[in-house]
Amino acid sequence: MRAYALLLLLLTLPVWAVPQPGFLERASEAEVIFLGESHNSKADHEGQLAVLELLAETQEKPLVVVCEMFNELAEVDLEEILSQPELPRFQKFWEAQWGHPFELYQPIFRWAQQNGHTLAPLRPDPARARLVKKEGPQALLDPLGEFFLGPAAYRDHMRAIVADHMPDGTPPPEEMVDSFFLVQCFWDEYMSFRLAHLAQEYPGHTLVVLVGHGHLYNEFGIPLRLRRRAPQLKLLTVGFKENAEWNPDIVFALPLE
Repeated sequence: MRAYALLLLLLTLPVWAVPQPGFLERASEAEVIFLGESHNSKADHEGQLAVLELLAETQEKPLVVVCEMFNELAEVDLEEILSQPELPRFQKFWEAQWGHPFELYQPIFRWAQQNGHTLAPLRPDPARARLVKKEGPQALLDPLGEFFLGPAAYRDHMRAIVADHMPDGTPPPEEMVDSFFLVQCFWDEYMSFRLAHLAQEYPGHTLVVLVGHGHLYNEFGIPLRLRRRAPQLKLLTVGFKENAEWNPDIVFALPLE
């Protein structure tokens, strides 16, 4: 019956959301699964929901859905809001937490609510980011324990992003690049720190992480930093587009040949 149910689930997935060969095997071994997103991409969020449904159907381990959309201060409010049968309060709460369209994420949260899945916030308290920006990495060595401001390739990457937002192709000031780079590294460090702690808090679970793919570059993003903090954890990054520049481990995008 389980195999038949799995077959029915696969047949109901959007045609573009059929997983690549080997996905289920790799997912079953992973303790942390990153579902990278472009925040305003409807296709990415549909893919995330398809993966969550598939994991819930095929895995014995319970899921914890860890969301960049919510900061660490939101944990109690998030639990209370999810205990309600309706979502209007959630939308108001959402608008205070995240600036991207609620309707793109709503099906994921409705699914989590209706099926009793745990949601956990991932993002740091904004006050922490302001403190790091003002005082530098040393401001948060406690509780983080360590802070990797690097590598140089990450700073080059951030310079290119900042340059895209400069008027008339004006080169970005280096102090602006330094500021963006510092905050981006802090977010990645903090989110890896939080995931390491969530893995301890939820032993025997699979952490499924909804996060912008800009945080998932293998050379300098969250996976690199989480492997440093918790080398025993098995990680998997999932993308929803072929040739994604951040190079996910596996793509959940095209129909099988």
